[in-house]
Amino acid sequence: MGRELRRVPLDFAWPLQKVWSGFLNPHWRPCPEQAANNCHGGSTSAGKWLDALARLIGLVGEEGAENTPAARERMERSGRVYPHPWLQEWTMAPRTELPAEVWATIQAEPDNSQRYRLYQRARQQHPATLLNLDSEITELVQGLAGGEPLGLGQASHAIFRGLTRAAGVDPESWGVCKVCKGDGMDPAARDAYEAWQSEPPPTGEGWQLWETTSEGAPISPVFATEVEFVDYLIGEGYSRGAAEEFVRRGWAPTGMGVRNEDGTTTMLRDIETCGTGES
Repeated sequence: MGRELRRVPLDFAWPLQKVWSGFLNPHWRPCPEQAANNCHGGSTSAGKWLDALARLIGLVGEEGAENTPAARERMERSGRVYPHPWLQEWTMAPRTELPAEVWATIQAEPDNSQRYRLYQRARQQHPATLLNLDSEITELVQGLAGGEPLGLGQASHAIFRGLTRAAGVDPESWGVCKVCKGDGMDPAARDAYEAWQSEPPPTGEGWQLWETTSEGAPISPVFATEVEFVDYLIGEGYSRGAAEEFVRRGWAPTGMGVRNEDGTTTMLRDIETCGTGES
């Protein structure tokens, strides 16, 4: 999934951001358990809950890995909020306590109303902040992920499997809808769905950028030459080296984490990953 170069006719006029009709299988029907709220894209309710928890655990690990002076400085320059707003907004996240002497003063107040006012005043003077995220939590999350890289949510599936194995249940079947077996589709429609053949867009002399995070849709105008197409990519913020390498390869993944010399990770988006020299 990511970005793809397609050679299409110069007069190709399919709407941008609209999935190409030849990529849409007309035989797909949702699992019948979906109507009863028992299937959610192939997962049970329990499976969706654990998936959400696995993503949260992965995010905690990612933020722990980013808690270095160099990474924090880089985030400040880019305007990136740290820790991630999702963690800051999580009401159950662990936060700093009031100083012991302040808490003792509050507890010693016999009047409940006055105690509450003292507490509110103390919290204004000593705001609760998230506890530190460091290498200790990152190591634990990395272990749950079985070595999968932390970043872009890549580790959440591995964390999910790690948690199910730790609980002594089968990660291949736990949390999976028993009717559709995890694909979210009506079993009665599966044969026709699998027999269907996709039809790619027409080919031609033009150069066009497509996204493949969906079934596939054009996201740029059609250009007459390779030079014009590369210039367009550069104008969209990609480096020349990455743009030219993307044209040579014809595709790029959604993103990639690149390890820096200081141990931090820089996340590159789609086409810019082609500038790393890795194939």
